[in-house]
Amino acid sequence: MRTLVELKWIEADTGSSAYGIGPHALLTGTAYLDKDPALPLAHDALEDLREEIGHTVHFARRDDGHVLYLATRSPATGTRSPGWAADFPPVSRRSARRCWRS
Repeated sequence: MRTLVELKWIEADTGSSAYGIGPHALLTGTAYLDKDPALPLAHDALEDLREEIGHTVHFARRDDGHVLYLATRSPATGTRSPGWAADFPPVSRRSARRCWRS
């Protein structure tokens, strides 16, 4: 664990024995996004759709029983879509697929 902390793959909570993901773990996630051939196409489509409807749009993939968010575009005005949840999963977060239509 000490090695992972020193390499910044995990972070240790000095007040307890808890550990969390570290900043270098982000590099693995961004490497996945960099190699994804669909993402550049999705970015263009997300921008067009966001401009057309004026609401937040997302690009996601199924991950077994979850949805993995890979890109999000919010309206330029900063307004939120109707039904927007303040705790909506940000990019790279997963939510249970049962919460969304297939």
